[in-house]
Amino acid sequence: MAYVEPAFLKTVHGRLGCVKCHGGNNKEGRKEVAHKGKRSPSKEVERLCASCHKKIVETYRTSLHATFQGAYTVMSQRAGEKWPSVKPAIDKACFKCHASCGGCHIFREGPGGGGLFEGHKFFKRPPINQSCDGCHGGRVGMEYFGRIEGNEPDVHWEKLKMECMECHGVAEFHGDGKTYPTRFERETKPSCLKCHPDAAPGRSKLISHNVHGDKLSCYVCHSQSYKTCYGCHVGKGSNSETEFKIGKDIRLEGKFTLLRHVPTTRTMLKAHVPDALPKYDALPTWTKAAPHNIRRITKQNQSCNHCHGNAEIFLTKGNLDPRYPKSNAKVVVEKPPGRRSQ
Repeated sequence: MAYVEPAFLKTVHGRLGCVKCHGGNNKEGRKEVAHKGKRSPSKEVERLCASCHKKIVETYRTSLHATFQGAYTVMSQRAGEKWPSVKPAIDKACFKCHASCGGCHIFREGPGGGGLFEGHKFFKRPPINQSCDGCHGGRVGMEYFGRIEGNEPDVHWEKLKMECMECHGVAEFHGDGKTYPTRFERETKPSCLKCHPDAAPGRSKLISHNVHGDKLSCYVCHSQSYKTCYGCHVGKGSNSETEFKIGKDIRLEGKFTLLRHVPTTRTMLKAHVPDALPKYDALPTWTKAAPHNIRRITKQNQSCNHCHGNAEIFLTKGNLDPRYPKSNAKVVVEKPPGRRSQ
């Protein structure tokens, strides 16, 4: 009973009994024999969960949380013809980053430190401080809850205590049955304008929204500095820094957004596959960022010249490190906007 709250035994899942989900032999008193055949339920969701949650299991199979497809899409382009050899290495090194049914509704996954949320209780809406923050706490959680020194919490958390699911709908977690190459192509992405329609270009009372709205992402004006990483995920780890860099959004030509450096190096997989990333230069390592540290008033939007003429907050050629892909040049701002007379 060390891992089960007595109240759990009276719930729908509790009444199923341990063996139904975990296997083993509940008629045997000896631990070694009783645990023989014990299994992890989250690895057999089609058989164990689908009987009651068929639709969710069907869509979850193709979700980004389940498939790790975002990483596969990017790394397969970097690996080129080496991908058949590189994918097993990625799976071995990064499989712990896959989310499972239990990992969101019952326990913390390995990256979050492991352990049950609350005595085997199943949470329909998981506690974000243990579930979401467990896996995304190194970056998103630090930004949202204001753990970065010198930063304030995201205004949505500070003022309204909005949880992740307020902006990220269920379809983002369970999937919608479609396969997306990365999170940016999802049809269920959050939108600031959903709650702030009066901020749309041409419809706002603020001149800055009407002038900049279709040229800048909301983050450019309303984000604080955020974590960005160098180094690599595999091996000794990565070096993180707090930065704020405006660059080009290569998905939307002509639009400026915030960029975050991702910790992917040319030699990050050499211990597993020699010359694993022959197409390393194909994609930038400065990629579109979606910081979770929104404020109405920020350092860069206090006046025009906190942004205009402030070259330090733009990603320019001088910021590029030659160790990283040449394609980073695609997202730099060649000529940051000059100061405005006010």
